[in-house]
Amino acid sequence: MTPLKEKAIKAMLLGNWQNATSLNKILLKEDPNNIDALNRLAYAFTVLGKIKDAKSTYKKVLKLDTLNQIAMRNIKRLSEVGFKKALKG
Repeated sequence: MTPLKEKAIKAMLLGNWQNATSLNKILLKEDPNNIDALNRLAYAFTVLGKIKDAKSTYKKVLKLDTLNQIAMRNIKRLSEVGFKKALKG
């Protein structure tokens, strides 16, 4: 695991969503097809209330991996119940 990936995961675990967003965006500049970083970024967007950004990021994941369970589950939650319930689910 790269140091940047470790920092991104740690930021999320600590609830530092702005920093997590920034770190995952950096990872995506290095590799735009990084599915893990895209899923982490989408989740951070969800927590920050940026639902359009979260949905579009999960859609990017599904373009790369049509069977990605994380993206499928979370985009469904966002579409059906809204983000507050999605976070609880």
